[in-house]
Amino acid sequence: MTDGLAKSKQPDIYLEFLKQNLSLIKRILSALVLAPIVVYCIFFGSFVFMALVLLAATVTSHEWYNMVKDLKNGTALMVFGMVYIAISFSSFIFLRFGFEQGAWITLVVMLSVWSSDIMAYVFGKTFKGPRMCPQISPNKTWAGLGGSVFGFASVLTVAMLYIPLGLHAVPVYVLLPIGAFLGIAAQGGDLLVSRLKRQAGIKDTGQLIPGHGGLLDRIDALLLIAPISALLLIALQG
Repeated sequence: MTDGLAKSKQPDIYLEFLKQNLSLIKRILSALVLAPIVVYCIFFGSFVFMALVLLAATVTSHEWYNMVKDLKNGTALMVFGMVYIAISFSSFIFLRFGFEQGAWITLVVMLSVWSSDIMAYVFGKTFKGPRMCPQISPNKTWAGLGGSVFGFASVLTVAMLYIPLGLHAVPVYVLLPIGAFLGIAAQGGDLLVSRLKRQAGIKDTGQLIPGHGGLLDRIDALLLIAPISALLLIALQG
């Protein structure tokens, strides 16, 4: 009888797990679908990559416009957004074509950002704790920021040590703080968009990607990380 009861409760346990982790599951499934496409575009052909960047920039600009158009300072935010997006995607192109191993460098930057995003979510859900910016993004916690730093620093450090990126050797004691700084910057890019969404009274910038909302929701951290990474790489090469 006890065994039967335990078995009958198992589906409920699984269902509860799915409910609690639905957002994470959607994120993973979306990444599994999108990641191979992005990797293919990075490594195979400049035309395909440029077409992807142009498409992404167009979609991101459209989502930014819809997000800020009705705000009190909408015109200024629109101009800022177009400049910000132009600099971000130009930096992304520079990462790909401005270095001998640009494809690998671009992939490492993206993997680091993805790791930062996933670890921020996992740490925040697991450890919870005090909220970081409740007025801007109620779900973000200091534990999530720690996860972002851990995710970015660990992936970046391992990649720089073991993947031939064509850069000068950088010691671990330099890589770790750089990764930590970029992990914090990734959260900053996320918070920038979160603040604007809160002002606009919307949850997502669009419905393009299941589990993420719009493209801008997915790449908000990457928009800030791309130009910072480009500047850091120039400095490291010097």
